[in-house]
Amino acid sequence: MRIKILLLSVALCSALSLFVRSYVSDRFVARLEEGQVYSLGLASESRLFTFSEKTQEEPRIVSESLPESKSKEAVQEKPKAASVFYEGGSISMCFEEEYPDLELSVKSKVPIDEELVYRSFAFQGRLPELKETLSDAELCYVFSKIVASCTPAVPLKGKLEQISFEKKEDHLNAYAEIYLDFTGIAKQYHIGWLPEGAHFSISIPFLVKKSEISVISDKIVLICDTFPLPEALLVFGCNMAFGKRDYRTLFGEAVKNVFLNAKIYT
Repeated sequence: MRIKILLLSVALCSALSLFVRSYVSDRFVARLEEGQVYSLGLASESRLFTFSEKTQEEPRIVSESLPESKSKEAVQEKPKAASVFYEGGSISMCFEEEYPDLELSVKSKVPIDEELVYRSFAFQGRLPELKETLSDAELCYVFSKIVASCTPAVPLKGKLEQISFEKKEDHLNAYAEIYLDFTGIAKQYHIGWLPEGAHFSISIPFLVKKSEISVISDKIVLICDTFPLPEALLVFGCNMAFGKRDYRTLFGEAVKNVFLNAKIYT
């Protein structure tokens, strides 16, 4: 009896195998064969399809609200982007062409709808807090736009030819080469002896302690590279153009305000 049952099983298996080979595609059979796992010559089952079955528990997204004090600390502890102003080193940029990409990136970080007035970076309280810290290149670009800006009150056209920053430990030095066009200011104030323009270089040192920056005013150096310009004439020109006699404090504080508005230092 057992022999008959065994023979009947073999016959059914053979018939089933012939049916599968006849009516099922070769690709499907190949996938079935590939789905076998062989270990020591023995074939074992391997699941080919999962359909809607969950192979692993789905991760749960847990939203936890931090206390206000901790959330502020988390924001303050956010690492700043790599910059020579934090890590040390130097950066130098020349402005012989336009930089539309830098202009767009700077504007995207200033949360205002109206046209951006770059001179506002040099003053306190004229700009809202930026969405993000300016990069090194963006900061240099802002300085170039400030120098190039001109108002009816101060008809002094300028061009930032080169600007560089160097940071060593707690000291940061800003150096710039600027060309100033005197034609507008000579016409407004009836100064016939002024040349059409002149090249200037200025060096402004800063002290940086724990992300706080201060100007070393007595070490600021402003030189006219085109012709000898006496100190008294510099003071007179600064007072006439900007209403301040102390040009060192004026330039030092203006540059410092740019750092503050750019969210680089506090």
